Amino acid sequence: MFQLFRKKRPSSHPKNPETDKIGNILAKTIYKVQTRWATSLSQAESRLSVRQKKWALWIFCAGMSFWSAHCIYEGIFSPASGKAGYLKQQMITAPRKTQLPDSLDLQLLKQFQQRRAKIDSLPDSLKR
Repeated sequence: MFQLFRKKRPSSHPKNPETDKIGNILAKTIYKVQTRWATSLSQAESRLSVRQKKWALWIFCAGMSFWSAHCIYEGIFSPASGKAGYLKQQMITAPRKTQLPDSLDLQLLKQFQQRRAKIDSLPDSLKR
């Protein structure tokens, strides 16, 4: 519904027919591989009994849980050193506050005035 009110913008990148052909071939190949994989899994799953499906699900969930726990353990306790990995991080500190001058630098003021004069001297079509 909301797309009815949007203007169609021209694409920002130039179209290249060679890369489009390669992209289409790649997309078709990936689609075919995915379809074959899904079909073979569906056929294999249809041959299993309910009890076998439950066991397969249990084994899959247990395996993923162990693998996840292993990844978390490796992330916290790296084998390269005896210390835990999270202890190697540096402390985050707040940046120091910078003191701003009470008065404006005269040289900076002159530069600003010169730039403003250059911008004012430009024609209106070139100004922002």
